[in-house]
Amino acid sequence: FFGPKNIDPRQCFATVRSASHQANAFAVANGLVDVATSNSVNTVFLRRENPAIADQIEEIWHSPPIPESGILMRSDLPPALKDKIRRFFVNYGKGVGPAADRQRKVMEGLNYSEFRQADDSYLNPIREMKADQARREGKPSEVAAPKRFELKALFVWTPLLLIALAALFAGALHLAPRRPAEPLDPSVVPAAPKKPLRYWSLDLLLWGGLAVVLIWAFKTVDLPNLPNLFSNSENMRNYGRDFLNPDFSAWRVLVAQMWLTIQIALWGTFLAVFLAVPLSLMASRNLSPAWLVWPVRRLMDLMRSIPDLVIGTLFIVAVGLGPLAGVLAIALNTAGVLAKLFSEAVESIDKGPIEGVKATGAGRLHEIAWGVIPQVAPLWTSFALYRFESNSRAATVLGLIGAGGIGQVLFESLQAFDYRTVSTIALIIVVAVTLIDMLSQAMRRRLL
Repeated sequence: FFGPKNIDPRQCFATVRSASHQANAFAVANGLVDVATSNSVNTVFLRRENPAIADQIEEIWHSPPIPESGILMRSDLPPALKDKIRRFFVNYGKGVGPAADRQRKVMEGLNYSEFRQADDSYLNPIREMKADQARREGKPSEVAAPKRFELKALFVWTPLLLIALAALFAGALHLAPRRPAEPLDPSVVPAAPKKPLRYWSLDLLLWGGLAVVLIWAFKTVDLPNLPNLFSNSENMRNYGRDFLNPDFSAWRVLVAQMWLTIQIALWGTFLAVFLAVPLSLMASRNLSPAWLVWPVRRLMDLMRSIPDLVIGTLFIVAVGLGPLAGVLAIALNTAGVLAKLFSEAVESIDKGPIEGVKATGAGRLHEIAWGVIPQVAPLWTSFALYRFESNSRAATVLGLIGAGGIGQVLFESLQAFDYRTVSTIALIIVVAVTLIDMLSQAMRRRLL
């Protein structure tokens, strides 16, 4: 839209960002930007699955139909496999019969039309866009294709052989005969007795098992392709050239989003403490009966085990996009963590103050208020401050699902390959987390 008219969007808007269509829609709904681009598929999906979000978006311009995102495949695949993949997509949803009807139903659910044959010329608009951006920034417009480093069989198996030899050597040391013991001298402290067979057999089993797991996982985790880290150095230089040249033109917007992220973490931690205190008291074996401790501890396990992103997605459905979903997600997950830490602190307290309060005829709540809380308050505060540090980073990740804050801007910049902005965001996050850590340490030193 802007390119053919020789218009630079940065001259029309205070802030210009690039992201996916879905991220653009979330940014408009969240009030992060005033106007953004989307496509028909994403718009229809939002109206069907997230009507509350779609109601916050107004369509002001509609372009002529353009092809949907292309389906790409690797250029080094065998020709027969390429042809098979191509025929699968081109013929998908065509013809008659139950299979074709089922395929058309799948495409209707995705709001897709039939797939059409394409070639590399389909990518020309992307090439033109990237070339125009490179010209405006005075950068080379070509990026080297990733190279695949072919490993010889000997090189592939060398690490495996070394691990196996190390395991055999460790086993041989255990099996090697020992020098006979010298006669006991009353003036000399005898050495520790030799471990019986079951002990060194267990050691050999554990270390050997570790070696087997390492060997088994060597190829699974793609370690044979580690040399590609060096063979693709040209692409890494292109990435580093942008990443080491941060763009501070929009620093005010980024700092404001980082401040929002910190506020999300602060409120999430604050609510988590209020949830964790009663849970920890009910989960403490020295304060609560066994029939109450077990279910409360399982509830705490559940709260800790569900990832923040999953909880955040649930709250986004409930309360919509924005910081509130992030606050609630952090509060629920952090409450489970703090409740466990708080309960362990309660179980290690001295019972003397509790007995003293009980001797005065005070009730159960007074025992907790005057016999328990004063003993654990400094430790509880330390735990809460530490979790606030962690939540400042967790709130950044929650931005990826539309919970607001610096994470959403980071996600958009990564999707747009805007590594200069990514570098700026990374620096802002590092500075913010460092300041929070220094403040937290100073407060913990005063409390403990």
